Amino acid sequence: MKSRHRQKKLKTIYSNNYRTMIGKIIIGKSFKNCITYCLKDKQELSLEDINKLSPAEQQLQHKNRAEILEYNKCFGNIKELTEQMNDVKKQSRRIEKPVMHIILRMAPEDRVLSKNELIEIGRKCAEAFGVADHQYLNILHKDTAQQHIHLVINRIGFDGKATSDSNNY
Repeated sequence: MKSRHRQKKLKTIYSNNYRTMIGKIIIGKSFKNCITYCLKDKQELSLEDINKLSPAEQQLQHKNRAEILEYNKCFGNIKELTEQMNDVKKQSRRIEKPVMHIILRMAPEDRVLSKNELIEIGRKCAEAFGVADHQYLNILHKDTAQQHIHLVINRIGFDGKATSDSNNY
């Protein structure tokens, strides 16, 4: 029942302008691992691996696959972002899993969105989850046929309070 509520909430936010956003929420422990996953390129594909891909998949971007669309209350490279988020995490030592990682992708039948539209979607999502004033990154990935963004969010705010994770799936 709780996951239906979260799915409905995501769909309601975006259904006015777009057909459907498909979302996944992950709560985790490590800012470094999450940020690294989102920003680092996947390992280089061999010629043999590339030949196994369909023509459409061969057109996907595997190098420079990630682009930060927005920094919210944080900045820098992977090391600096990790340090900044860990510094804020120290405001609440009782939270064991301070990382909220939200992946949002467009439905296959939807049009390609502009970077400004993707930034707006990230902001609306952060507002809906009550983390608009928290540190977060909005990252565009270009490595799949379906356009998608990753939000890496610090669940701990600058006031030391954590956003709830009770409705996550």
